[in-house]
Amino acid sequence: MHFRDAQDFIISSYAEEAKITNKEPSDLREYKEIEQGSLEANEVTDYTIKFTPHNAIPNTGSIQMTYPQQVSLTEGANTVCTVTTTTGTFTSNCVVEPNSQTITITDVFADVSGTYGDEIAIKLDKVKNPVNNRPGNGFVIQTYWDADQIYIMDKLNDFILRPTFKCEYPCETCDGADHNMCFSCWDGFDNPQYLMFYPNLTQTCRPTCELGYTSNGHPEKNCEKCDVSCRTCRDNGEVGDLSKCIDCADDHPFRISLTDICQKECNSI
Repeated sequence: MHFRDAQDFIISSYAEEAKITNKEPSDLREYKEIEQGSLEANEVTDYTIKFTPHNAIPNTGSIQMTYPQQVSLTEGANTVCTVTTTTGTFTSNCVVEPNSQTITITDVFADVSGTYGDEIAIKLDKVKNPVNNRPGNGFVIQTYWDADQIYIMDKLNDFILRPTFKCEYPCETCDGADHNMCFSCWDGFDNPQYLMFYPNLTQTCRPTCELGYTSNGHPEKNCEKCDVSCRTCRDNGEVGDLSKCIDCADDHPFRISLTDICQKECNSI
């Protein structure tokens, strides 16, 4: 390495190769959505992750990838990991550590003359998709100058490169053309379970039916509008809740407390 002045004269130089000692990485900006063999939740498939380093990787360099907690590698430390670059395909250069959820890749660039700055593809076999499509962590990718992962160069942070699904959360099933148009909702108290239908023909899952709606004992917890006599009605998970008014509609102002029914006249029981 040479240092030059404004007239391009060498004023100082290093006899040995200079090493990067930076501990603050650059953002890894060029990456593609994960290629998944299946978009079904909780299904075993393969993942291919592709990215291009922002800072070219030297022949001493390495890569470390951390996979998210909601993803599992069914083969553990024996997971088949294939790395493809423009210089070749490598099948024995990954070390998988299930406890730390890391995959360390070394010696892929050993035969590179100079540095490597082209696309890198990492394929993982027998990956189990998350149990549902709730947004979670993503894959973290870090590139290093050295084989011991000391001098970091680039990093792709968490919550960016995440598994994808046929439907967006909170839908369990959805319209194939609109991933946010829910046909059914995930079960479980910590998920929005009630399917709301809106006049503009959109459908989504909510923690409860909106005011003026009730599940009316529907086994799939589909929300439907309260009876016309009610402004709001009960949602006790029972058939007939849509006619049990909490508040009355303007044209049915008289509520019978014994039956929760709203009427137009007080004496028409």
